[in-house]
Amino acid sequence: MNRVFAIAAFCCTGFGAGATTAQVCGWTLLNQTGSPGGPRYPAIVYDDSNSRVILFGGAAGSTPQYGTWAWDGTTWTQIPTLHEPAPRAYHCMAAQPGDTNQKVLLY
Repeated sequence: MNRVFAIAAFCCTGFGAGATTAQVCGWTLLNQTGSPGGPRYPAIVYDDSNSRVILFGGAAGSTPQYGTWAWDGTTWTQIPTLHEPAPRAYHCMAAQPGDTNQKVLLY
């Protein structure tokens, strides 16, 4: 099933509003457990090799945040990284579809 994923953080309301997916029949609120804590202006990319959404950074108020999280459609899990990028907000990420090396470009 093809889906479009939207997250409330893009609307500056944090994750408390929940994650939603758009389907042919309309918008559906998805249940979720765990949480990246509600950052505003994070970057999100889809990891098609593992069927999950990857989130990095954002801001709490005016303070940039760091932290890498994965969402599998139900649960948010923090991903430990060897080298954490500097905290940031208003940034972008990109992934190459089918990349089995699991690399994401953060800029």
